[in-house]
Amino acid sequence: MSTDQDPIVSILLQDEPELGELVSRFIDALPGLVDDFASAIEQKDWPIVRQLAHDMKGIGGGYGYPLLSELAERMGRGVYNGQFARLDSDLGEMKQLVRRIILGHQT
Repeated sequence: MSTDQDPIVSILLQDEPELGELVSRFIDALPGLVDDFASAIEQKDWPIVRQLAHDMKGIGGGYGYPLLSELAERMGRGVYNGQFARLDSDLGEMKQLVRRIILGHQT
């Protein structure tokens, strides 16, 4: 049974473990990407939030983290539709996902 505290491991690495170094570099960059989201949301720079969400949707899925991709898609869709109220909550969820991804990569 999985919980919202369990480590998250890249599904990409299950099929292609030789890509471990590439995934490690992505994971190292994740905290900075989350900081970029936080800054853009705080500044209400919606075009940047949309672009970051679009980028995260693609790279999150590409590196084997579909939950991150799905969350980024939801965030981007919310900004596109002018629904900004959830962004702080979504950002908190993203921070938690990133913690779980980092934890999963350390195991």
